[in-house]
Amino acid sequence: MEIQKVSFVMDDLRLYLDTHPDDLDALAMLKRVHPRYLLQQSNFRPKEMQLRT
Repeated sequence: MEIQKVSFVMDDLRLYLDTHPDDLDALAMLKRVHPRYLLQQSNFRPKEMQLRT
């Protein structure tokens, strides 16, 4: 659920900043949310399969 929330905020901010590139508050929010986004993304990446030898 957390990854959905963070992804939604990131997408929404990106779209908003496309039309309002001078909004420093939105840019600051994007910079605060981005590390959480990366963390959530890394938690949900498929783990590499370990091969048995």
